[in-house]
Amino acid sequence: MSYAVRLVHDWSRALQQRACRNAMTALAECDRRRAEREDVERFLAARA
Repeated sequence: MSYAVRLVHDWSRALQQRACRNAMTALAECDRRRAEREDVERFLAARA
């Protein structure tokens, strides 16, 4: 494999790995916000 091909391959793999990590981080944040929203909804429903 030539240097240029290896460089492009490594770059694309690193980019894909970062995208996966970003997606996992975003999913965790969405889950946290959903849980918080459900907690608030339960709190408000208990006082209605």
